[in-house]
Amino acid sequence: MFDQTALADEAARAPRRAAVDDAPAAASRLDWLYLEACRLLLRHLGDTGYGVPQLVSELQASRPTVYRAFARHGATVAGRQRELRLMKVRELLAQPPFRTPIETLAWRCGFEDVRTFSRCFRRQFGVSAGAYRAQVLARVVTGEIAAEIA
Repeated sequence: MFDQTALADEAARAPRRAAVDDAPAAASRLDWLYLEACRLLLRHLGDTGYGVPQLVSELQASRPTVYRAFARHGATVAGRQRELRLMKVRELLAQPPFRTPIETLAWRCGFEDVRTFSRCFRRQFGVSAGAYRAQVLARVVTGEIAAEIA
């Protein structure tokens, strides 16, 4: 004969155990969502109109879920998008030809306002974009990074 008390105890524990078992899957889903979101942000780097609504739509996830995925990595969507854009501009500043105006590079990477770009670049890297390019050029002239360019 069945022990109904033991059966009831097992049934009561089952949902909790399932929730605990699902925790790694949920965490890995948030990690996957974050990585996929970053990939999409990179793909749409120069698109100034690309933001959370478009990202949520492409990921087919809810806005709170996307925010949770970014929060899990200590980031926000806008902050990560800005960081990726700044890193791309810095990369372009270090590549020949060194004649392309900084404002043009910033615009290509999704910055609409030069002052905002300049302030963000200095805050992120501790030096202005112009000074960074000058440092790269000085290293090219002295031959420090000639092999990297060739």
